[in-house]
Amino acid sequence: MRSDWALSVDQKADARAALRLLEGTGHTLVEAARMIMRERGRAPWSPTWEEAGSAFLRSRKERGLRESTRGWYAREIGLAGNYGLAGEQPWDKRKLDSFTRADVMNALADRSPGVRPAVLRVLRAVFRWAMTEQEPPWVVNDPTRGVKASAPRRDREISVLTPAQCRTLLAGAGPHRAALALALFSGLRPWEIAGQDKDWLGWDAIDERERVVKIPAAIAKGRGAGRLEGLPEALWAWLASVPKSERGATVAVARFREIGRLGRKLLGLRTWPRDATRHSFASYAVREYKDPGKVALWLRHEGDQRLLYQHYLAAHVSAAEASEFFALRPSP
Repeated sequence: MRSDWALSVDQKADARAALRLLEGTGHTLVEAARMIMRERGRAPWSPTWEEAGSAFLRSRKERGLRESTRGWYAREIGLAGNYGLAGEQPWDKRKLDSFTRADVMNALADRSPGVRPAVLRVLRAVFRWAMTEQEPPWVVNDPTRGVKASAPRRDREISVLTPAQCRTLLAGAGPHRAALALALFSGLRPWEIAGQDKDWLGWDAIDERERVVKIPAAIAKGRGAGRLEGLPEALWAWLASVPKSERGATVAVARFREIGRLGRKLLGLRTWPRDATRHSFASYAVREYKDPGKVALWLRHEGDQRLLYQHYLAAHVSAAEASEFFALRPSP
C-alpha cells in the first residue's frame, strides 16, 4: 500500500480540475472516488483477511477494549480464517474486498444456530471497520449487509437429506466416513462427535461387539453420560467398513463442519442444511420403526415424544424412502 501521498504537479492540476467539476454538487473528491470504487465493486487496495484481522484487533486494543472481548474477537477471526471449501483458498489468504454475501452465509452455515448471531457480529464489525475507518477504504461493499443470523424458528420445516444424497455423501466421505455414518445412523449431534472446545468422541466409546455407543458426559449436551443401544444395523455395517489401521483415537479426523463443506461440494448445495444428519436420522427412524418412544430415547429426548410429533413426524418422508435410507451399505 502506498505510504507517500505527496502530489506531483500533474496530480495537483488533475485535483484542481476535478474540484472545478464538483463545484456546486456538494461532493468532495473523496466522495467521488468512493462512488467510483463502489461502481467497480473493488477497493483501490485491500489486505488479506489475516492482515485485516490483525489490524482490527490492534485497533480494538488502542480503543481500550477489554481483554476478554478482544480475545473473543481474536478467536472468531481466527476461526473464520479457516473457512473455504476443500480445494479453495481459505479466508486467511483472500483479499478482503473479494468476499461476497454467499461467502458470509456459507461461513455461518458451518456454525451451530446458537452461535451464528455472535459470529455475524464479528464478521460485520471487521468489514464495516475496514469500509468506514480506513482511508482509502479497504472494502467498498459490505458482504454482511442484509445477512441475518437469528436462530431458526422451531416451526420452520426441517431439512432432510434424501437417501440418494446420503448414498453420495457416504460414498465420497473418504476419511470422514465413520463420523458421517455415526451422525446419519445414530442421531448424534455434530458437536458431540467432533465439536468445538469439547472432547471428540473416541473409538473407545463404540462397542461394536455389544452394539453400543457410549456418550461421555464431557461431550453430551448438558445431560450427563449416555448410552445408545439397539441402533440400526446400517451404522455397524459402515463402522465395520473402516479398517483398524485407519482408526485413530477419535472417530472424526477433523472438526465436523468439514463434512458440511464436503457435503456442499458433493451435492452441489449452496449451504449445508441445518442439522441435516440428525434431522434425517430422526425422520427416517420414526417412519421405519413406527416407535416414537424408541426414537426419542435414541435422540436423548428422555422419552419425551413431543419434539418428534412437532418436527420429525411432520417431515415428508415415505416408508419406501425410510427403508432405502436404512438399507444403505458400503460397497463390498
